Amino acid sequence: MKNGTLKMEDFKMKVLSLFDGMSCGQVALNRLGIDVEKYYASEIDKYAIQVTQDKFPNTVQLGDVQFITKYTFGSNKIDLLIGGSPCQGFSFAGKQLNFNDHRSVLFFEFVRLIKELKPKYFLLENVLMKQEYQDVISKYLGCKPIRIDSALVSAQTRKRLYWTNIPNVTQPEDKGIVLRDILEYGMAGEDAVKHTDRNRRHLKSVDGKSLCATATMYKGAGNNGTTLIQVDDKLRHQEATKKGYAEASVGEGLDLTFPESKTRRGRAMKYKSNCLTAASHEMGVVIDSSKPNQINPDKSAKSSSEDEKGLQPHMQDRVFHEDGKSHALTSSFASRTKVGKFEESVVVRPAAIVGRRLNERGVREDYNKDVPITQCLQVKHNSDKSGTLTTVEKDNVLSENKPGRYPNAYEDKKLTWRKLTVLECERLQTLPNGYTLVLDEKGNQLVSNSQRYKMIGNGWTIDVITHILKNII
Repeated sequence: MKNGTLKMEDFKMKVLSLFDGMSCGQVALNRLGIDVEKYYASEIDKYAIQVTQDKFPNTVQLGDVQFITKYTFGSNKIDLLIGGSPCQGFSFAGKQLNFNDHRSVLFFEFVRLIKELKPKYFLLENVLMKQEYQDVISKYLGCKPIRIDSALVSAQTRKRLYWTNIPNVTQPEDKGIVLRDILEYGMAGEDAVKHTDRNRRHLKSVDGKSLCATATMYKGAGNNGTTLIQVDDKLRHQEATKKGYAEASVGEGLDLTFPESKTRRGRAMKYKSNCLTAASHEMGVVIDSSKPNQINPDKSAKSSSEDEKGLQPHMQDRVFHEDGKSHALTSSFASRTKVGKFEESVVVRPAAIVGRRLNERGVREDYNKDVPITQCLQVKHNSDKSGTLTTVEKDNVLSENKPGRYPNAYEDKKLTWRKLTVLECERLQTLPNGYTLVLDEKGNQLVSNSQRYKMIGNGWTIDVITHILKNII
């Protein structure tokens, strides 16, 4: 408190979050610097709870919302009640089952607890819906919703309704974030691969430093499904040793050959590269991709002056990320002859794989049951924003193909597409990098990527929530 003015650090709250998921509300409050004295969460998904407790171990988990009453909190007064009740029964994308759907009736649990707890502030998020359903919610909550599109603060189109008694909530300013800004790595030097079983290699960035080992990670070179995990400033790879993993820092090498081996050791190469083999596309040097033009962090590059040593002197040796902001080294020698053209000529567009009934002329007949369903790749014309993240991975993919509809998405080898990585989905929801990644003490991943995709699709766009909650102070 200074000069009678309440400062943000003096503001402490007791919060109840219903249908808390992975605790996006807590991320938003933390981002605002609001001191939360108690954060109660109602959630039943064990994987979402696992992420929450990993990131916010002091969270008080209460379980099923139907068993929460005012007596649950004793003498504690709830200051803020937030939630996004399950929306499948309201959604335009669903069957519009409305309030008769068992998932939608959980909305009335939110209403019940508002009446019982009488919080100072509340916030309810839900999907776009028919006006008649919207009016029912507005009647129960005593306010009309504000419609906000996450595209204003992220690279994702996500239109949602927000009912709140927090004052002075307006539209957020457009931050101008586009899809290219959030890509984890681009198509540089490799052809995109559409088959998901060949596209399992990911760089798990925990702190946003975005270390990079090789552009072949986009393709999952060798179909190995290798996972590299970033911990602090090092990349970690599982190996058959007592320690259980090998680590490499900036300037050191990683040998990713034979990742399934039970006996192979020596993946981290501290001072020398392994002998180059036909599988040398599986080896790479770890670099800090925030530093452009980097090829030899140990200053061993040939150059005309001391200042230029360590910089990448030849265009053919340079790999450009699709976001146009960072350069990375590729260890795939064949890739290096292709590199220069990708920055300007390749456009990565958002797309989706959708089941359609197409007749012999390729015209949709979705209501004709005699026409079989074909999985089509639908590439959008607007490449600036992704579609709305859902719990279904094929709803959002990336493609090099021109805008349009392409049948046989899984069989047509002329089509190029890949799914979004978990990190890219986190960024689309403006989550911290690696937020949903949970590791044990040996670096083993405890929550599967499929569960991570699911909870991100069910979550909130953090920067929309911070925009709303900042008006509390």
